[in-house]
Amino acid sequence: MRKSKLEPKQIKTLFILVGIIFTLLLGFLTYYEFSAYLKVKKKIKARQLYLSRLEKDLENLNSFIKKYEEERTRFAKLLFKKRDIPAFLEKVSFFAKKSKVKVISLKTGKFSQVKVSEEMASLPKLAKKRLGLKKKEEEEKKVVLSCLPINVRIEGNFSSIINFLTFLEGYRQLLTLTDVKIKRKNYPVLDCSFVLKIYSLKE
Repeated sequence: MRKSKLEPKQIKTLFILVGIIFTLLLGFLTYYEFSAYLKVKKKIKARQLYLSRLEKDLENLNSFIKKYEEERTRFAKLLFKKRDIPAFLEKVSFFAKKSKVKVISLKTGKFSQVKVSEEMASLPKLAKKRLGLKKKEEEEKKVVLSCLPINVRIEGNFSSIINFLTFLEGYRQLLTLTDVKIKRKNYPVLDCSFVLKIYSLKE
């Protein structure tokens, strides 16, 4: 039986066909690998972006905590502690003597719970300045405090009473004066009564 032989032209065609198939396979494999690489790269980029956001959030959180602690410390310095009250009452008597007014009565009430936002309207400008509060912050701050009212009644001439009230408003810790009433007694002596409120952090 006679064996068939491939002619050079057929061999050349076969090689070309094999080359084309190999090129297509290689191209497909390359495309597949490149697609897989792009997917992995995209995932890595998304992961890096996520980690970057986490780091930024952590940095912001640490900054917020630090600022909160600083503000709390600064705010706490302006508030009274219960042990400060006797010394403060002595200071009030000292202010009265220095201002040449006579203290008729000095009665402390009971502690009550208040929110800073509820008291902001009655805070003097000096107290707001000490707290560093802006108008927007006044509405946002919702710190719960304990408030102790002290009913005060004094006698003295007009300038002495004004000096006494000025001393109180300039006190280093936070307090407010409300319900100020001045009545004529034996001119130039006037009768003045008011409620002095001092604040402490709610325990």
